[in-house]
This record gives sequence, structure tokens and C-alpha cells, in this order.
Amino acid sequence: MPVTHTIIIKRKDDDPTKDLILEDTASDGSGIGELESDDAVRLNSGDKVQWISDLGNFCVLFKDEPPFNGNFVTVGNRKGESTLLKVAKKLGGGSAGHPTVLRFSYAVTVVEPSLEDGTLTATTIDPLLDISDSSGGTL
Repeated sequence: MPVTHTIIIKRKDDDPTKDLILEDTASDGSGIGELESDDAVRLNSGDKVQWISDLGNFCVLFKDEPPFNGNFVTVGNRKGESTLLKVAKKLGGGSAGHPTVLRFSYAVTVVEPSLEDGTLTATTIDPLLDISDSSGGTL
């Protein structure tokens, strides 16, 4: 059964002076919690993903081909509204008991007002998505 992952973009310890992190929450309770740059959210084909943030306007861009159908640029705003749900597509590979895992690099950039003078600051985090594309295989 597909799982919905909500990836929350926030500051470590909710401290505005600390680095951006992501928090993976999943509808089945399997979310792995806080993620920093180069940490991976693990999905299975058919799982759904959405991003959300209260920090500022943000965008999500993949380095190469995204693991979702169609052109992929997703944006969100600081009102905490989530992006549209994206469904991890079948990528071809593996079999039950022997999952194939493909890795996708992407960047999340948040534009938010500076604490000192209100000017805008863009901050980027470089997380990963690991997609298991095996029938019946899970991570």
C-alpha cells in the first residue's frame, strides 16, 4: 500500500540561526525523522511525497531526471501550505526480496527574511531520495 511522505523544511532545533534540515513524516509511521544534507528519504514506487515549510517561499529542484512523472519543479510558500503530492514512478528493476534502490539528488532552496535587517536570504540544503523499484520489495 502506498505511503504518503510529508517532508517538512525547517531549521535545526527550530532555531533561526541554525542550518536547514528536513523532517520526514510518513502516513504509516515509517518516517525517519530529521535529515541533513546528503541524508536520504527512502520510498517505494507508488509512494507519494509532498514538501511543506513555514520558513519562507521555497523550491525543490532535482539534479537530473526526477523520480516523478512530468516536468518537475515544485514550489511552496511560507504559509505552511504543502506542495502538490508527487507519486514516485516505476523505474524498472529488481524483484521481490531483492529490491533495486535508485538514488536521486535534489536541492531545496528557501528564501526568507534576514533576522538583522529584513533583507532576503536564500539557503539551500541538498538531500537525497532513495527509491526502491521492486515489486513487493521494501526498504
